[in-house]
Amino acid sequence: MKTKAIILSAFMAVLAIPATMAQAPVQATATVEVGTPLTLTLVLNSELNFGKVNSSAAGDCVISTAGVASANGGVTLNGGTQSAVAFTTTGKPSGTYVVTIPSSLTITRVGGTQTVTVGNFLVRGTGAASDSPIVTLSGTGIGGFAVGATLSLGSNQADGTYTSQFPVTVAYQ
Repeated sequence: MKTKAIILSAFMAVLAIPATMAQAPVQATATVEVGTPLTLTLVLNSELNFGKVNSSAAGDCVISTAGVASANGGVTLNGGTQSAVAFTTTGKPSGTYVVTIPSSLTITRVGGTQTVTVGNFLVRGTGAASDSPIVTLSGTGIGGFAVGATLSLGSNQADGTYTSQFPVTVAYQ
């Protein structure tokens, strides 16, 4: 009986403890905006071509983003087709993108091991007033850009055609 009294007293003590008040839940919001992925299309229109050059001593041949060739040092222009590489782009109307090109490139003589270096790449968007790797598409989503560069030749450069590919990437900014 004493045990029943102790259990009953313990039960009554538990009932006498005031109930704790739970805090009302706070509501949080999760939001996401889902849209169509942005696409940017790049189409090659012309290749970078330094044309024919002669090298009596070390020097450079420069192709501007407008496709105009100039030479200095021991290099002279000797005809051929000179052109900047040109691309057409389509994407988000008035979208801005950045063009990425390697800082320099070593190109090798076809059938040989001799090399020359191409560097100082410049980018100019269609209709842009100055060179910049940041290009803006038109209000209709159409645009493009040209890439010029500098070819550095050594003295006694071996005759022949030198060629190589290089990556050009574009990404929305």
